[in-house]
Amino acid sequence: MLTELEEAFAYALKHDVVMVVGSGNFNRSSPNFPAGKMDVLCVGGIDRNDRRWLNDPIMVGDREFIQGSHYGKGLNVVVPIDQLVFCCAARRVPLPGDKWLAFSNMKLRNGYQWRTGTAGTSNAAPYGTAMAALIRSLRPDINHKDVIKIIERGATDLGDPGWDEETGYGRMNFYRSLLLARDWPKNTQSNNAVSQGPGSPQPE
Repeated sequence: MLTELEEAFAYALKHDVVMVVGSGNFNRSSPNFPAGKMDVLCVGGIDRNDRRWLNDPIMVGDREFIQGSHYGKGLNVVVPIDQLVFCCAARRVPLPGDKWLAFSNMKLRNGYQWRTGTAGTSNAAPYGTAMAALIRSLRPDINHKDVIKIIERGATDLGDPGWDEETGYGRMNFYRSLLLARDWPKNTQSNNAVSQGPGSPQPE
């Protein structure tokens, strides 16, 4: 019997929704459910040097704790998630319009937040959502499995050639993916194929 969460994902996929998830933040060798088990787009995080995002170890009580982007089977692509600038709601305290107000782990100015000391794959999933939305707006006839394939094939390869555990198919590349989507055939084998789980090594 499926859990409520599994039923929700299954319902969305049955209705051809592109589901996007972050890989997870605890440096594990298996991305969070449902990556690798359902046809979802799983997005991991990298730093500014195109390496898998990994924080220095910290001690929590008597345990060593490491934050890092989950990796392994089920990971499709990666995106930069460190040192990001976000749009945010205006604060009650007026801030100078042309200068950043610095705190220990962020900087603020009117309408923007610059996270200087934190990261996480919750920052990665919106990249995938935006990419899927752009592909669907360009080619609404493409099913969710092909949207994921386009994002994988359009990615800029990192690490070992092809798919690898650390970076999946590589860094998401909006330009290349949209070019692929533009010329993608309406009917492909994936329309009727049984998925083996995105993020697993696939034959060319």
